[in-house]
Amino acid sequence: MRVAILANVPAWTIPGLEHLHEPGHYATWLEPLIPAFQGIEGIEIHWITMSKKASKPVTHTAHGQTIHILPRGRMSISMATAYLDESRRINRLLKNLEPEVLHAWGSEDVYGIAAARSGIARRIFTLQGSLTEYLRLSGGGYSSEFRRPMKKLLCANFDMRLPKLRRLVSYY
Repeated sequence: MRVAILANVPAWTIPGLEHLHEPGHYATWLEPLIPAFQGIEGIEIHWITMSKKASKPVTHTAHGQTIHILPRGRMSISMATAYLDESRRINRLLKNLEPEVLHAWGSEDVYGIAAARSGIARRIFTLQGSLTEYLRLSGGGYSSEFRRPMKKLLCANFDMRLPKLRRLVSYY
């Protein structure tokens, strides 16, 4: 079974991709998953992520899985266009990969939106990034209002929502 996982993977933590290091906070919980998924029989895993440090698409193999890194532009432009260009690039790659299962992680970036637009029937969505909901409830600002329609789109387009990715292994 071919599985594609769309997530904000800290690519620079993978041996051979250190040159893609980006400063700031990253999803520390994704870092140990790639080695943890090594050796799962019968599953071909493709991770798809984006990076400002990548000037062209990068494909790298590590821990028996394929990591695809696509170049990323300015986040403000991506957000203002509802991630249209990035979604298209991700979905072109997905069309070539032809995954049987697509897992998108996160509601505050392109990954969930791209999966919702993918047309792939077997999709899993892990809702993460609910900080904007906390902002809304506390009287937060622009970001919360801007992202609310995207979250509604995400929740309307997935058959299964997992609270944490650790359940993913038992699902496959």
